[in-house]
Amino acid sequence: MDQPEGKFERILEAAAEVFAEKGFHQATIDQIAQTAGIGKGTVYLYFKSKERLLQALLLEGFGRIMKHASRATAAILDPKRRLLKLMEQHLHFMQQPIPLFKLAVAEAFRGELQSQARKYQELYARTLADGVAAGLFRPHDPEVVSGAIMGALSLAGMLLAKGHLNRPSEAVLAEISQLVLAGIEGSGVS
Repeated sequence: MDQPEGKFERILEAAAEVFAEKGFHQATIDQIAQTAGIGKGTVYLYFKSKERLLQALLLEGFGRIMKHASRATAAILDPKRRLLKLMEQHLHFMQQPIPLFKLAVAEAFRGELQSQARKYQELYARTLADGVAAGLFRPHDPEVVSGAIMGALSLAGMLLAKGHLNRPSEAVLAEISQLVLAGIEGSGVS
């Protein structure tokens, strides 16, 4: 017999598959239940609505991003190295075959998801602020720059994942890293 955690995970996996294939608005709870191999009522035991299911799925995804990024950068004291590691982790994650990135981008700035996205952005902003404080980076607005970095990496990751950039991931990361560092290490534009 399935443990409750097993059904929860199966529902999330099925929802990811169905949402990616059909789109959020066209997907039904019946399709998700069928894909998960459970009854429709079981889905409703865990999630009150399709919107709540999407929210749980996206929160779980943001949680994974945050956990990986935090672990990967926790021991790196140098802000420049920490920033480069954050960028590497972000680009790597965006290339994973997770079918909900389109939905995640659309939903990232609503409700609880906004809070999760904000926490992730704060990792970048703190790293940038540490670099300014250490004299490694020119003074700038870490909130604005962190958003720009995340946007560039997200788009590049999606383009790589879809095969629209015919370059190795490392080359794309090196190009974006060089661009970012040239901007924040230099004297800036007056």
